[in-house]
Amino acid sequence: MIGAISDGLTPAGTRWAGLLAAARRYSLAALGPFTIAGAHFAASVLFLKLMPPAAFGLFAFVLVAVPFWLSLSVALLGAPLATTCQRHPDTDPWRELPTLLKANLLFSAAAMIAVALAAAASGAAAATAVLFGLYGGVMCVRWFARWLSYATHHPIRAVLSDVAYGVFLVAGLAALAVLHVVSLANAAAVLCVAAGA
Repeated sequence: MIGAISDGLTPAGTRWAGLLAAARRYSLAALGPFTIAGAHFAASVLFLKLMPPAAFGLFAFVLVAVPFWLSLSVALLGAPLATTCQRHPDTDPWRELPTLLKANLLFSAAAMIAVALAAAASGAAAATAVLFGLYGGVMCVRWFARWLSYATHHPIRAVLSDVAYGVFLVAGLAALAVLHVVSLANAAAVLCVAAGA
């Protein structure tokens, strides 16, 4: 009886090792989105006082509009990407990848055009609107690449990419503030550079 009970118990060391492994997995998965959200929050707080209200409103709008497109990207392309290897485990698990890559390029182009048009309709200058559109398109490509990293079991790549984006964004926008060259066009340029990081 005692042997049967003790066989069903998990040693404390094994339990803690399992909890630590789970914590490591979840913290790794959360670090990327947390870094991006933190960078966007820091950018908003930084520019709240440094930009005129209309310019800040447009900047904040872009920081809301682009994640909308990222959510669509996950729904339309990320889910099929994540399941493609599960549907064809005995054959080529990535036979649908070229189609998904092409679809992502078309989707990213649509996002780029839509964000640029929305920015222009909101009063942005043509060059600034193009930069915001480019930011939206590059972020969609980046988001698909992030999902691809997870689907191919390379989560560190995705996390490092997210951290690089956050660091480049905060550093670039802080540099604009320190150099006293804060403008909507410069902020859009920094967003584009950070997205390409």
